[in-house]
Amino acid sequence: MPSAPSHDNTQENTIVGKANAQFECSIRLNTIHLMGSIDDDNALLADLLEYRFINGWRVKKVCERLAEKYDLGYLAERTYNDYQNKALWTFAIVCPISSVRVKKVR
Repeated sequence: MPSAPSHDNTQENTIVGKANAQFECSIRLNTIHLMGSIDDDNALLADLLEYRFINGWRVKKVCERLAEKYDLGYLAERTYNDYQNKALWTFAIVCPISSVRVKKVR
């Protein structure tokens, strides 16, 4: 079955897509940096998000780096998971983009 020719401007769509991706990345990075400037507790959470999700480090490396930077001695993976959950919730509250927020279903 013949189909109609596409009239989409793929080059324009690519440029717009890249611009949107850069905007999303800059918002997330700025939000993480803002979190880090609030207080020491949030600085730890911001570093956790940056190390894990921006730098892509493994959990063990993130635990070691956070323990070293904040003089925690040792950071267990269970404690890391608690910190990560708190960091993600804090990020969702601070981030100005509503798409990162979870919609409550009733």
